[in-house]
Amino acid sequence: MAFRTTDRGSRLSDAFDRAQDSARRIKETAQMFRAQAVAGSVSLNDLDIGLRETLVLDRQVLVAVAAIPGIEEEAQRQLADPNYDIGPAYVALRDGIDAFLLWMETNFPKDAQGRLLSRRFLMDGSGRVQSVALTDANARAALTAQLDALIALID
Repeated sequence: MAFRTTDRGSRLSDAFDRAQDSARRIKETAQMFRAQAVAGSVSLNDLDIGLRETLVLDRQVLVAVAAIPGIEEEAQRQLADPNYDIGPAYVALRDGIDAFLLWMETNFPKDAQGRLLSRRFLMDGSGRVQSVALTDANARAALTAQLDALIALID
């Protein structure tokens, strides 16, 4: 006898739930960092670990879910909207994530070899480090604009 799993419908439902969870997490994380940028200071280390990692990992989830046959119909069923076309929304979100990650690669402080400059030693003999804060108004405004574009892609 073969090992049994849930039926296809449950897998589709679970997959769409995972995609929605990923989108929610992206939006919430982006909103949190936007609030910090507007308030005057953002930890570069937190941006790297908190936002960039979230985008990379949740993008993988979205790509995997989008490849599942029948996911479009499942989205329509769960959202109770037979006219909802998840395809363009998915492509826009994926492209928005890619654009933000590329912007981060281009604008994140780094040395000539591309090593990130997000932390520094306290220089007190303790071996402890602290995150460098992004406080420059122009840099924070640019980050806020990028975050606004990403946030706008998720309802």
